[in-house]
Amino acid sequence: MTTMTNYSASAGGLMQKAVWGLLALLVLQLIGSFVAGRGDGAYAPATASGKLIELTAGDVSKITISDGNSSEVLTKSGDHWQSDNGLPANPSMVKSLLDDLVALQASAPVATNESSYQRLKVADDDYYRKLTLALSNGKQIELLVGNSPGFKQSYLRLTGATEVVTGKVNRFGMGLKASDWLDHALLSVKQPVSIQQGDLTLVKREDSWYLQQSGQTDVAADKGKALALVTAFENLDVEQQLDAAKTSAPATKSPDNGPLTDLRVTAANGEQVVFNRRRAGDQFLLRRQDVANGGWFQVSRQVWDKLSGSLSQLVATSGAADTAAE
Repeated sequence: MTTMTNYSASAGGLMQKAVWGLLALLVLQLIGSFVAGRGDGAYAPATASGKLIELTAGDVSKITISDGNSSEVLTKSGDHWQSDNGLPANPSMVKSLLDDLVALQASAPVATNESSYQRLKVADDDYYRKLTLALSNGKQIELLVGNSPGFKQSYLRLTGATEVVTGKVNRFGMGLKASDWLDHALLSVKQPVSIQQGDLTLVKREDSWYLQQSGQTDVAADKGKALALVTAFENLDVEQQLDAAKTSAPATKSPDNGPLTDLRVTAANGEQVVFNRRRAGDQFLLRRQDVANGGWFQVSRQVWDKLSGSLSQLVATSGAADTAAE
């Protein structure tokens, strides 16, 4: 009986050791698999902060956006950005792109092998967009943007890296043409205080507006109409820039059949700018002589109607004159 008891205890001990041995082997296999396939399950952050790219918006001096066939270059000049064609780039669009890149978090990789790059469209020679960021310290970062796995998400891979991650970037804010980055407010004038058309000038004195003409007494302007014109210049929005070949039509006349004269606008800071107006068929065109070498821009009919009239139309009626002087 004692022999049987000792045998059972010995067998139980051996069984327990075998179980622990198997568990230890399984743990070792899991650790080995973890190390070998680290990119598929676990993730070491690309930066200490956990961001995919460690940078601030102020670090970036140039952005090149490419799809492998065409590209657009945005260059920082002082506090502003400009497109390939030398025109100011839309500041809100540039800010949005930089904000996305700065905020990118390094997610868990979804792939680490080259065979997946083509499928996810983040291969060195096949991608949706390649963003090349030139930094002020002379360094350069290249980010490949691939297909979208879900809403507001894209596959991303830094060139030279093996891991493919996902991140939030605005895929529609990566235009490849200068026109995609056009600052539609580039002709606007902030706080106009006078507008001259021929020998007639609309001027602001305190909170009232008056029409001045050489050798004549100032006439009160309709305050509502004057403010509407001033607001039109402040909120002036262009649709696109036109080639010189598309603006060769002769200058037309304004709606009141008077000559379509230039407008000289003076801002509160003393800046003076000159506008030319032209209608070519169904195209309504404006140019500001100090912008884009005097290039012409197309505006909507609504904008044209606000800017194509004569200042003489702003003369206040007897009731409005009292309002203008208040």
